[in-house]
Amino acid sequence: MSDLLHSVGPKVPVANIVERTFSSVLPSDTLAVPVKQFGNRIHRTAVVAEHGEFEGMLSQGVLLGFLQANLPKLKGVMSRSLKDLGMVKGTVLAVAHDSLVIEGVKLLLQKNISSVAITNARNAIIGALSLSDVKWILRKRHYHFFWLEVDKFLGHVKREEAFSSDNQARDTYPVFTVGSSRSLGEAVQKLVALRTHRLWIVENSMSPSGVISITDIMKLLTPPE
Repeated sequence: MSDLLHSVGPKVPVANIVERTFSSVLPSDTLAVPVKQFGNRIHRTAVVAEHGEFEGMLSQGVLLGFLQANLPKLKGVMSRSLKDLGMVKGTVLAVAHDSLVIEGVKLLLQKNISSVAITNARNAIIGALSLSDVKWILRKRHYHFFWLEVDKFLGHVKREEAFSSDNQARDTYPVFTVGSSRSLGEAVQKLVALRTHRLWIVENSMSPSGVISITDIMKLLTPPE
């Protein structure tokens, strides 16, 4: 990593690469404010008092956990099925199990998405390839993994996780799914329990028909203008 940083430019200031988007909420704001922010693909927001004092950070995961703890008090949208809410798309972006990892990475970049499903010959989902996996490969310096077939990559991930507490590739294996007939509330409970960012929506045959993320849930919960 030090060699990489040196080659990029040891004198490059942080200000040159920092994201300029800064999201914040007031301590007195209702939850509708951060819900709307998180529905716009913001993952964390700062809690800043009126006079500029920083009071902490609020993340998508923390807010989802709060909603999950208060599910009995929430009605309406939480009891509706994922299919009824329009989360079932019929098809999802996927790569075949015998595709190369680099082909999946290209799809992620071309479509500007964070994860693609991995399917077997019967179109059943067996895993997912995400940007987290790309970071994991780079961090481990397993660059040759990019030219492995995806199912062989899954095998390597399984073996590494069997001997390590490192969960940086957990988006790949195991794959977390939810049935299309399940309610939004059930999806929230599963996301919180598994501490993951997304669930693949599947039919009885385990064929993927959609995906639901924490961002999607926040969009669904955002009050109309």
